[in-house]
Amino acid sequence: MHGCSQATCMENEVCVNKHDGSHVCLVEDICPTMEWMSFNHKCYLFHDEKMTANENLKLCETFNATMVRVDDDAVSEFLNSEMKKRENIGIWIAANDRDVEGEWVWGPGDIITNEAWHIGEPSGNHLSDEDCVTFWPSWRDMRCSETHTAFSVCEHPNMISP
Repeated sequence: MHGCSQATCMENEVCVNKHDGSHVCLVEDICPTMEWMSFNHKCYLFHDEKMTANENLKLCETFNATMVRVDDDAVSEFLNSEMKKRENIGIWIAANDRDVEGEWVWGPGDIITNEAWHIGEPSGNHLSDEDCVTFWPSWRDMRCSETHTAFSVCEHPNMISP
């Protein structure tokens, strides 16, 4: 038997090796609960209430999840589409420069390589303490404690990862 190959599965499926050496393709939408949406091997939870980035971070941690990352154009398009459906004006994303001013990371040691800043952003702490990022449809640096600015989205890997 051949090992698992993502090429043998459909786009919305994950290839899983079985103990007998065979493999099976499973539908990708294996998320923690029905409230989570599956996309591109990850699960997303949209919380339709505005909050600060700090509150968003704490909320995601309660679900054993992280703030959302915009890793590529496909994720960007997915998030934009979902925000339009919900009439959200923006969401917090995991991008931040909390540790080193001007060094934008997804998390410690995980430097961002696909930035999509709005014209004039990042503004270099224009209002001081602009260490967090909102997304809609481009990135803007904001104060992490800014209230009533953006909605929350949490990200969690599928229960079965490819």
